[in-house]
Amino acid sequence: TVLSEGEPGSEFYLVDRGIVEVTTCAPSGAELPLTTLQRGAFFGEVAMITDMPRTATVTALTDVSVIRFDKADIEGVLDRNPAARRLLQTMIEGRAKDTFEKIIRVTDEGGD
Repeated sequence: TVLSEGEPGSEFYLVDRGIVEVTTCAPSGAELPLTTLQRGAFFGEVAMITDMPRTATVTALTDVSVIRFDKADIEGVLDRNPAARRLLQTMIEGRAKDTFEKIIRVTDEGGD
């Protein structure tokens, strides 16, 4: 496990090598797979930007190497580049919508 849902988080990660799986907890308590990420993808941005607990668990499926970015470093970049902040916010909103839709789908199907 690279990071766990519900934990605090002030950093985000870029996958340098390997594959990770992102899961969340369905309303029933069952683990709900959201996506897999490979080289160049990132995770952990929601908790870093919102100061809320982690919204998902990320587990290595293979040997993984990640690059960690601390909030202070990223905030400086985002403060200097509002377009980058807007892009990151758009990505966060898209991921939240996708997660919500998957939770609704599994709940409606009774497959949670």
